[in-house]
Amino acid sequence: MIAVLRHLLASWLLILAMALPVWAQETPDYEIWIGVADRAEQVIDGQRASDAALEVLRARLVTWRSEFQQAQQINSARIETTRAQIDALGPPPEEGATEPTDIAAQRAELNARLAEEEAPARRAVAEFQRAQGLIGEIDALIAQRLTGELLSLGPSPLNPANWPEAVEALTGWIGAMVSETERLVASDLRRAELHQNAPLIVVYLLIALVLLARGWRWTGHLMARAIAREETSPGARLSLFFLSLLQVLAPVFGVAAIVAAIEATGFVGLRASALTDQVVAITIFLMVSVWLGRQVFPVRETAVRPLNLTVGERRQGRWIAITFGIALGIGTLIGEIADSGAFTDAARLTLFFPIVITLGLLLFRLGQLLISHVRHETTEDADLSVPNQIIRVVGWSAMILGVSGPIFRHRLLHRRDQLLVADDDEPRASCVGADFAATCDEPLRHAHRAARRVR
Repeated sequence: MIAVLRHLLASWLLILAMALPVWAQETPDYEIWIGVADRAEQVIDGQRASDAALEVLRARLVTWRSEFQQAQQINSARIETTRAQIDALGPPPEEGATEPTDIAAQRAELNARLAEEEAPARRAVAEFQRAQGLIGEIDALIAQRLTGELLSLGPSPLNPANWPEAVEALTGWIGAMVSETERLVASDLRRAELHQNAPLIVVYLLIALVLLARGWRWTGHLMARAIAREETSPGARLSLFFLSLLQVLAPVFGVAAIVAAIEATGFVGLRASALTDQVVAITIFLMVSVWLGRQVFPVRETAVRPLNLTVGERRQGRWIAITFGIALGIGTLIGEIADSGAFTDAARLTLFFPIVITLGLLLFRLGQLLISHVRHETTEDADLSVPNQIIRVVGWSAMILGVSGPIFRHRLLHRRDQLLVADDDEPRASCVGADFAATCDEPLRHAHRAARRVR
């Protein structure tokens, strides 16, 4: 019985080994490929597809290109064998010369067999070049669009004609949110939900009250002992580091408790949720900025000072850090409101412009503080150290980015909004044909959602 099983296993392995080369050398389905390639050429020639749709099409062409690259190895072993047989016959006779009839017949047979064996690989090479060319055309089209959009001005936030539209869009969104909340408050079902969740709301508010009113002070008392030993004890400095993190986390948890209490009332509609979803993130931006400002520009003279700055410069650095966090938080909130309200390109850019200018000014001033540190560290007799050289480069880079950043930020926002419009207007522009549309439709929806998260 065991011998029979061994024979069966050996036979099965032999059949599998013989089948593997056939599987590995499977010929691509050229009929499907020709349809895909023809439709791709139509899409490229039409130039109406959005960039996201072109990326989906490009990914499919890359898959076909990989198949053709693998198909170039079809019959490679047999081709080598046939060529070796032809070489064994010797060089073909020169013009006017003859060779024995049997050798000539064998040479003709081998050449015909070689041409037949090379045909699949040659077809794969030709289609590989076609796929490569289509991919190159898509890349050129996307690059051309990107260059054109970056060079185009688009709606300018400096144009006073765009200001009323931005104000109207923002106030209209706020009015719609207030009306939505009033309808929820007037709902008997929502009021019943409020009464049901009243104990939980009270707990949330008590937690928020304790954390916001006492959390900062309590951690400050814990830090007082470590501050007294900060100058001489590494352990005290380490404990201060973790206590400072705890100090900024307390307000974050307090604000999160308030948000939870508001949501538990049941009076939060779709528009209001755009605010409540971002409140905690804005608080994190602010508190992290406060923490970073205190670490880089410390208040205490006994604290470790990464930068050699005066007391006034360190105070400015802390305010820069706090303002930076506020600006980022407001920018995040405006972006969420603009997305939920489907603001126009002009309204969005106009609302973002003050934030962008503020961030640019803050970066410029931060770069000046870094350069000031380098000046304080520079002496006439000693060369500038490598860390200070790096800080100087970072400082100048921050100043340059602070000036040029608002320009590029404006154009990137304009480019992002045009991508959204293209995806909304023509989500199926590149999906010509039912089978191709089934492939493109879902990736386009993902690309559209991903584009809306770009800031």
